[in-house]
Amino acid sequence: MNDTRKIEEASGEGSTWRGRRRRLVVAASTVVVAVAVALAVVLTGDGDGDGDPAPSATATAPSATATAPPPSSESTAPSSGSAAPSSGSADPADPADPGASPVAADELPTALPAVALTESVVVEEVRGSLVSVEAIDAQATGRGNVAGPALRVTVRIQNDTGSALSLDEVSVNLAYGPAGTPASPIEDSSQRAFPGTLPAGESADGTYVFSVPVDQRGDVTIQVGYRAGAPIAVFSGPVD
Repeated sequence: MNDTRKIEEASGEGSTWRGRRRRLVVAASTVVVAVAVALAVVLTGDGDGDGDPAPSATATAPSATATAPPPSSESTAPSSGSAAPSSGSADPADPADPGASPVAADELPTALPAVALTESVVVEEVRGSLVSVEAIDAQATGRGNVAGPALRVTVRIQNDTGSALSLDEVSVNLAYGPAGTPASPIEDSSQRAFPGTLPAGESADGTYVFSVPVDQRGDVTIQVGYRAGAPIAVFSGPVD
């Protein structure tokens, strides 16, 4: 009986020791695992020296679009059927082409040879002449106009075209002296504009006033154009 009790007591003590040793082994394993995890975290976060997590392979891998090579010259070159002009046909409006015709909008009207103040000039079946060129003392009525010695020019236009003629684009200019100094127009009360439309076979007068010094009237040139782009009639001579 006593021997049996001793064996049981010895067995209990052995079991208790084995349980304690197992718990120590488990605890030690847990500590090792925790240390390994902590070491891995430290190495992962501080491996590149800036404290930021290492970028993943997915975030740093360039996309296929970013790394694709640029289009080849064959894809960007124009096809043989493009609308580009060939070397054998130059653009008439191209100023670099020496054979191109000038643009009509950029052409200056042609000035016809000057005639005496008392003569007439025919331009495209429209006859122009000077009814009178008078020396007056102009009375300026508009802002910026200066009263004083002036020449009052009355122009007559006769319509021989066979149809109604617009006179909205009639222009009259005067220059004086050897240098051809342009005279300033004056809004004098005696000036008269041409009517808007001139019937076929009829004539109309328009009166214009220009500031001209008395000592500069020995050489006067008057230019009359009945429409934009048409040749300009030129009248020249002295005015008493």
